[in-house]
Amino acid sequence: MKRIFFILILLATCGLGVAFSQLKVSNGFGQTLIVTINGQTRQIPNNGVQTFSVNSRTVWLECRTLDSKISFSASKEVSRGLVLIEPKDNNTKTPVQKSPNTANPQNYKGERIAFVYEGIDRFKIFSEIGRGLEFIGADSLNPADNAKNRYYIYAPKNQDLVIGVGIKEGENQAIWPYAEIRKRINSWDTVCYIAQNDIKKMSASEKKNLKIRLIAENYKIFFEPDAKDPISLGFRGVSRSVEVPIGQFYIRISYTDPNGMFHSTVFVPKHVTGSDRSIDITKNDLDNAVQLNW
Repeated sequence: MKRIFFILILLATCGLGVAFSQLKVSNGFGQTLIVTINGQTRQIPNNGVQTFSVNSRTVWLECRTLDSKISFSASKEVSRGLVLIEPKDNNTKTPVQKSPNTANPQNYKGERIAFVYEGIDRFKIFSEIGRGLEFIGADSLNPADNAKNRYYIYAPKNQDLVIGVGIKEGENQAIWPYAEIRKRINSWDTVCYIAQNDIKKMSASEKKNLKIRLIAENYKIFFEPDAKDPISLGFRGVSRSVEVPIGQFYIRISYTDPNGMFHSTVFVPKHVTGSDRSIDITKNDLDNAVQLNW
């Protein structure tokens, strides 16, 4: 009898593990939302459902509408592998607030224009315009579903637009090579098409292995640079060798500041040359890291 009881408990535990590894998020907010959980971003239409990889009973959701006029965060308890986003979860009732720290600080004012991505790289926008939006390679989308690779952004017209982006090479990667997109927005344009050759990478294909040092007193950092174990460093800590591109890139990290406040995700810009032997992360790097709003 005890053996049967033990087996039932084991099966129940395994079942829960499987259920929580694939979390279904249902959108009952009333509008299409861009939802981010643990760095995974999905577009969920109203009354639609998307699946996220999650292994916890409590999840933190970052949500925004397509026009970015509504942005809010919500903590949810997972019930039977499902959470529901409701109108009452919008506890801010304010537009997205942009942080002054950005890869290309510019005050973008202009007219609403549709951005359509036709390339194959995955990237997030780091410059002020549309910052945090994630574009996925067209080959991974249903070509008939244009809504999934189209965003509306306010952009200036009759001038060249420079968009700073970070290339996403894997789901949990910490190293994001930097690139720029330069497009001319004319007064008559209503759509801006971004092709693969519009993405100009600011890092070489050549890579090298370097160790990362934390020289910010009373700070602690955490990041996952590769498929190996994550790295956690305290003051003057030195990591194992990490593969980075030669050129400009971002390191995605989490950190705890001297006041004990935890900062879940920031991007630290770095530039490595062929002669560098290590990478230092300083207090100034952390205090001025890029924070994406979604």
